[in-house]
Amino acid sequence: KDYVPPDAPEVVVPADKVKDGKIWIVALLALAGHAKTNGEARRLVQGGGVQYDFKPVTDEHAQVEVKDGVVLKTGKKRWCRIKPG
Repeated sequence: KDYVPPDAPEVVVPADKVKDGKIWIVALLALAGHAKTNGEARRLVQGGGVQYDFKPVTDEHAQVEVKDGVVLKTGKKRWCRIKPG
C-alpha cells in the first residue's frame, strides 16, 4: 500500500458539493487547497500529478466518490484524507 504521512490533513467535503455521492475532481482539488484555481487543478490532472485512492486521475471531468478516509495526493508532497461533511 502506498505511504501516507501520518500528519496528512483531513478535508471535509460539504454535502452541498456532493452529487450522487461524488464530487468533480477539479472542485475537490480546489477545496483541498491543492490548487488555487480550477484552471490550475485541471492542469494538475492533465499533467498526471493527481492520485485519488492511490489510482491516477487523468480525466479532468472525472467525478470521484466521496468516501471517508480516501486519500487525495497531488504531486509528490501534498496529501489529504477525505471526509464527507
